[in-house]
Amino acid sequence: MQYTFYYRLGDYQNARYYLNSYEPSSSSEAEFKSLRTIDLDILDAGWNVLADKIPVLENIIGNASNNSNFAISLLNNTEMYKDYLMDTIEQPNVIQSGEIKRIGDDESYLNIYPNPSTDKVFVQLVSNLSNPGKLEILMQREGW
Repeated sequence: MQYTFYYRLGDYQNARYYLNSYEPSSSSEAEFKSLRTIDLDILDAGWNVLADKIPVLENIIGNASNNSNFAISLLNNTEMYKDYLMDTIEQPNVIQSGEIKRIGDDESYLNIYPNPSTDKVFVQLVSNLSNPGKLEILMQREGW
């Protein structure tokens, strides 16, 4: 299909031309054409064009067709579509299994294991500090 060729080149005007000349022969192909037209509209005018397209996208999602994932991705990338809520979970204390360590508001700890090591080491830094920090790791090999 010529649409895909021009779309990949970033020539959206020619991609739209070939998409508009495409005549779908099934409902799945009609969904494909609708989604690709919406996608080109977004590229031309931005995400705000989706305000009146949300019912079309939700209908395609409800059909559970091959095109549903693309419709979902379009909806999930808009600010106006919220099918989920995000909450910030505040956990005042950090608990590590094994040795239980509780971290206060202005505390932090660094755990490096195994020590000594000959191959791999694991570094665990837990901090409640909001300021950026710096961690430097220096290696010493025998013979240096």
